[in-house]
Amino acid sequence: MKSSTKQANSAKRIVIVNRYFWPETFLVNYISQWLVSDGYRVTVKTGQPDYNPDANIPTQPRKQNWNGVEIERVPLLRDKGRGLARNLNTQLFSLIVVFQILFSRNVDSVWCTTIPPVLQPWLLRLVTKVRRIKFVYFVQDIHPEILISSKILKPGFVSKLLRRMDNYTLRQSDRVVTISNDMKDLLLSFGANPSTCSIIKSFSTEDVDQPDTAASSTVSPVKFVFAGNLGQFQNLDALVDVFSKCDPELVQLKFLGNGREKIRLQAQVKRRKISNIVFYDVLPAHEAFEFVCGCDVGIVTLSKDIYKFAFPAKTYTYLGAGLPILGFVEERSELSEVVKERNIGQCVPWEAEPTAVIDVIENVASNYLNYKENVKKGTDDLWKQERGKQEWLELFNDLSHEHRSDSHHG
Repeated sequence: MKSSTKQANSAKRIVIVNRYFWPETFLVNYISQWLVSDGYRVTVKTGQPDYNPDANIPTQPRKQNWNGVEIERVPLLRDKGRGLARNLNTQLFSLIVVFQILFSRNVDSVWCTTIPPVLQPWLLRLVTKVRRIKFVYFVQDIHPEILISSKILKPGFVSKLLRRMDNYTLRQSDRVVTISNDMKDLLLSFGANPSTCSIIKSFSTEDVDQPDTAASSTVSPVKFVFAGNLGQFQNLDALVDVFSKCDPELVQLKFLGNGREKIRLQAQVKRRKISNIVFYDVLPAHEAFEFVCGCDVGIVTLSKDIYKFAFPAKTYTYLGAGLPILGFVEERSELSEVVKERNIGQCVPWEAEPTAVIDVIENVASNYLNYKENVKKGTDDLWKQERGKQEWLELFNDLSHEHRSDSHHG
């Protein structure tokens, strides 16, 4: 049966559009390989690996094959920073890919992510509709609301236009996929079709056995880690401030990664002579995972209301590494509910009194080994890649059957 499914899928060509791809680490890396293993022909339209310029990843060939995935890199301007060139490349990438797909042959479905957001999926939905190509819209962040909430974009004509464009994409897509219940509820309120809108949650970037809890260090200070992009949606100033007020002999905060906020945060820590906060440069994915495994508690922090528009995928990587969660997020969020229900850490909103926030941090530090046991015993269904693999393959297999049915009736 399995071989016949692969044979049926082998003629189906999926084009994935994502501004960034391997050798950088993104969810589409894994999903594209799963689709190839299931018999699909997969082409990824992407750019050069410059999401994090500080990683200094060598320039890649324009066309290459990676584990059966055909990669086509769109030629863009030299982009080694976060200024005008990057913004121009974002729009240029979208326009070039749209024209490529408009005139391409033998494409059965296009899968587009929100990297970059709004304009790219809107244009691709228009083109795929004209070409009668199935369209899957993977909403990892909800724009423009996340920008408005973070005060990057002001409410007004532009934000209303962007919302109208995205509403069209949501209504017209053959499938809309997002990553949390909070986000799905919002997308449905914007007009996404309940029959075609679903949730496929993220997963750990490393699918290995969790480290043995018994081997964990019980020596103070307890090592809290924030791994990933040091960006604008995470209230990192408040995180630095609250850890500066904690007992340095009890807790230590480690930042692993880079981002536009890093230099400013480092200067702040240095100026205030904060002894229990340390910064580490970005590491290759496997080394970064090992680094996280060597810590004790994983930190997830979101600015107010951001939980409605995004879900931090690092949560699942922390759980895959066997780490309990310290979340700075509203109690009504899905993240907070999961952490509480499974007793795998604690969450506290940033709106709480500073003394209450410090009490939560110190309480987690005192009980992290108990939380680790709960992570090991009861979270496989959250972070294991096999769950994500089955859900993504089921979605595309259903879409493939629809395509054959449409062709037959046509």
